[in-house]
Amino acid sequence: MDLNQLNDISLENAADWPMPVKIAAVVLLVASIFGALYFFDTQEQQVRLEGKTAEVDNALKQFSNDYRTLVDIEKYRQLLEEMKQSFESLKKQLPEKTEIASLLVDLSQTGLANGLEFELFRPNPEVELDDAAETPISITVTGTFHQFGNFVSGVASLPRIVTIHDVSIQAVSSGNKNSQDSTVRSVMNATAKTYRYKSKN
Repeated sequence: MDLNQLNDISLENAADWPMPVKIAAVVLLVASIFGALYFFDTQEQQVRLEGKTAEVDNALKQFSNDYRTLVDIEKYRQLLEEMKQSFESLKKQLPEKTEIASLLVDLSQTGLANGLEFELFRPNPEVELDDAAETPISITVTGTFHQFGNFVSGVASLPRIVTIHDVSIQAVSSGNKNSQDSTVRSVMNATAKTYRYKSKN
């Protein structure tokens, strides 16, 4: 094909175009059509597909989070049930008001059984707490360190909850140091506290 013929090419004489020009024009037209289809259809579908893929990913993440939450809720329910049972068990260790007197007897007998001499055993006025009432008992006992330890251990073994507070120990006397029976005796001042559950009924 003579390159000078390219100057004579126009849309009006398309039928007279040389064959290579016609082929090139057809190829260019087809490429333009496919390009337009891609940009106006395929690309739009690609954007929608990417959007749907993101939605699926988000849904899977949400499902995973919901599943973990559901599993955690079941664990929390079990823990709550265990806490309720523990609370009920503790409530049973809190005496009713009518049992306070017998508990005071148990407390004094525990001291006497361990060889302590009571110089003071004075229940004080009841103190109101949120869900319980506290009865503090001022005690002063004389004995040895070993007896004090046995007393505290015995109190901890009582079927009801009793706690020991504000403990102070002071040696007061010693026996004949040349005697095999000599022991150092001390005075222990403390406050024992017992509690009762306040029923909401």
